[in-house]
Amino acid sequence: MKKLILLLVISLILTCMLVACGGNSTDTNTDTSSDNSNDASTDSSNPDVCNHDYGEWEVLKAATCTQKGFDKRTCKLCKYIDSKGTEAKGHTTVVIEAIEGSCTQDGYTEGAKCSECDIVLKQPEVIPMESLHQYDKIVSVQSQPTITSEGKVTFRCSKCDAKNEVTLPKLTVTTLGKKDVYNITTDEYNPAIDNIWKVVDGNTSTGGLYGPGDDWFGNIGDKLIIELGQEVIIDELAVYVCGNYTAGTVTVKNAKGQVVKTSKISVNSESTQKQTVIKGGNVKAYTIEIKVDSLKWESYLTFKVSEVEIKAAKPDTRLPHDHVYREYVEDTVKATCLDTGRANYACYCGFTQEKDTPVIDHNFSVLVAQKDATCTENGRYTYKCETCNDKREKQIYAKGHIYAKLVNYVTVPTNAQKGEAVFKCIGCDLTENKNLMPLALGNAEHLRVTSVLNNSVTLKFNVYGESANYEVRYSNAPITSENFANATKIDATITGNGEYTATVNLSIGLNQCYYLAIRPYISENYGEVSSIRLGGNQLIPIDYEDANV
Repeated sequence: MKKLILLLVISLILTCMLVACGGNSTDTNTDTSSDNSNDASTDSSNPDVCNHDYGEWEVLKAATCTQKGFDKRTCKLCKYIDSKGTEAKGHTTVVIEAIEGSCTQDGYTEGAKCSECDIVLKQPEVIPMESLHQYDKIVSVQSQPTITSEGKVTFRCSKCDAKNEVTLPKLTVTTLGKKDVYNITTDEYNPAIDNIWKVVDGNTSTGGLYGPGDDWFGNIGDKLIIELGQEVIIDELAVYVCGNYTAGTVTVKNAKGQVVKTSKISVNSESTQKQTVIKGGNVKAYTIEIKVDSLKWESYLTFKVSEVEIKAAKPDTRLPHDHVYREYVEDTVKATCLDTGRANYACYCGFTQEKDTPVIDHNFSVLVAQKDATCTENGRYTYKCETCNDKREKQIYAKGHIYAKLVNYVTVPTNAQKGEAVFKCIGCDLTENKNLMPLALGNAEHLRVTSVLNNSVTLKFNVYGESANYEVRYSNAPITSENFANATKIDATITGNGEYTATVNLSIGLNQCYYLAIRPYISENYGEVSSIRLGGNQLIPIDYEDANV
């Protein structure tokens, strides 16, 4: 009985489940069909078939300088949520101001950071306080550097009282000059000229030539002076000389003009000899003088300096030294013809000093009075200085009569006869009769043919008298002064000066012979006739020495 009741209950439950499943499936399909036919846009289970009507975008996650953000918006109909990403904004750079340090506090260089996130984009660098001292004041010099040894100097900071001992390196030797010095010394050498050759900053330049151009020392006592432009430390000095039984002295002076080195040199050779004056001497030098002590006058070869070789180091310009104020900078007060002036001159280290400048010469350029000279009386011009009222007169000497204006001929000159003419002075009305020499026309001498090309013949001739016009004629027979006018005239292109070239158009065939002649003339005054034969069996020029007629 109990088993039967249990089976009935299970059967009832299964039946109810089957009825429930079948009924729900049918109802759902019917409802869906009904919804689709009435309003598809309100179906929240399928957003692809909704005609979305979105609201405003809202920030879901804000973007930063380095990270992206997200925004969202919601459909008002189906509540569907749409989203998008937004790009990172990037940094907004602002300057981190530099901090000026001092001798007691570190400084910082300029940096950069982002104004939005405060990230440092460029880290300011520390400027250590130790580097901010300005050690430009020398307290003491324990030892100056030389070519062979280092130096030690104590500097004081100009901002505070801190001191610093510095080891200075050895000086560097360079070749300041190995230069030809021909044409510097002459028989008329002027010892007052002390700036013949400069060697400044390693650049060499020779000065001008004084005298007739003899590049040999001609007198005992003659000097060659080399000025270095600044005081240097010479490591090696050598001169290249030649001569016969000749001696001299090389003198080295410092910037104060004190003699620091002298050396005797001698030479007895026509070939150049190197004479070493200084070798590893650490000698302070500003000028070098080479003076002739003795000569052998019997010899044409006396004493010649061909080269000067200088190897030296330039000292540290910060260290104490004797200033040499030679480089002109500018006028502070311009000198005039009445008063001295003032001008700044610089030492090679940069220090300047103001010096007096001498008065300048008057500039007599303003003409205030003028009386011209005549043929018989002197003239006088009065000039005034453009700066002051000082005046200066200049005498203009009488010109004298110049009879150069032809008035008329008394007798016309010819080739064989003198003439006479009346000339008037160009400065006054006086006249004077002058005899005229016979006309000397430039005859065509050494007439020769230089080429025969097609229908062109080229002649050359020399003129030793006054130039004139030239007429060219040709004929089959010899041409003389008597029959020149009977020959055929031909146009010629004549060029030259002293030696002339005449080109004529003339056709010459084989076995033809022509005579060419040329005659100078001025107006109706004629010179001598020169002629030459051209042709024969061949069309070649005939040498003028054999062909002149």
